[in-house]
Amino acid sequence: MIHRASDMSNGRLDRRGMRRFRTFINQAQLDEIQLVGRAFTWTNARDQPTLELLDQMFVTQEWLTRFPAHFLRPLSSDCSDHCPILLQVVDGVNAKCQFRFKPYWASVPRFLEVVASAWGNSLVDANHCRQLDFKLRNTAKALTKWSNERIGSVRLQLAVARVVILRFDVEEEHRQLQQWELELRRKLKFWVLGLASLARTIARQRSRALYLKEGDANTRFFHL
Repeated sequence: MIHRASDMSNGRLDRRGMRRFRTFINQAQLDEIQLVGRAFTWTNARDQPTLELLDQMFVTQEWLTRFPAHFLRPLSSDCSDHCPILLQVVDGVNAKCQFRFKPYWASVPRFLEVVASAWGNSLVDANHCRQLDFKLRNTAKALTKWSNERIGSVRLQLAVARVVILRFDVEEEHRQLQQWELELRRKLKFWVLGLASLARTIARQRSRALYLKEGDANTRFFHL
């Protein structure tokens, strides 16, 4: 549903529906937050695509007063024909970064080699408690370094892929994409599926009560 003629790339408009939508917005006393970076958020993905601004954000005056510092930005369409939109407000709170073992590491090649090599190191003339502490810390450092080099940041890789997809989505609003651009966007969307699945696995681990109890619940972020 759209409420302006400029929200659609062609003239096939449902003007009756647009009037009813505008009437609802006015009666509810809503203000639209303008999307920065894209004119449309949906495509029918044809060779000569129809583009529309179907995904929008409306808020009340009370919300605007409470969150004056905000902006609405588009994300990449990934595997959908819709462009997700992200509303961001200023919070200024940062959580302390701590080491967390990630279960999917065990399925990555050379995981056992890294653990065995790090655990094999020991301190000279140290008691058993000090030796255990050293081995745990050394293994944690080795796994973190190995993960950064072998796997990298899943969040960063997702972000890079989505930025490239978003650039193609924006270009499609002004011109017809070339065949290599269409093919690259399809490959990136397929790659995003695997990365998103991995990101969900990580998110499930972080959502467990034990994870919060043993780590984040004792951080400055939690107390704030």
